[in-house]
Amino acid sequence: MNNREIKFRVWDKIRKRFEPHGSYQDEFISIALGFYSDVCISSDSLVLQQFTGKLDVNNRPIYEGDILRWAGAGETGYNYVCEYSLEECAYVLRYNRGKDYVYLNDFDMHIIANICENPSILT
Repeated sequence: MNNREIKFRVWDKIRKRFEPHGSYQDEFISIALGFYSDVCISSDSLVLQQFTGKLDVNNRPIYEGDILRWAGAGETGYNYVCEYSLEECAYVLRYNRGKDYVYLNDFDMHIIANICENPSILT
């Protein structure tokens, strides 16, 4: 059984950028992983995004909030947003303005943006 790597990235809403790991000491973020898992963020200015365990066609890690497109769709396909669904207990790709979704499986998807950096791509 392969376990996926547990890793996160942090979007700073004020600086409008992803912060390198360990560079956000001025804000309180605590991630303790083990038998009991706890994720705590005290700042409204930070967005925590988790790695899904999947890679896109260019071998880039897919995180929550990434905007993806099916590699064979060209410019006419949907833009999908990766998010965790509590109802499905799985990562899903939402499309059609969030009304519909498919499961994040081994599709030939490529990352085109991130919802934090480029929210206008979805409008």
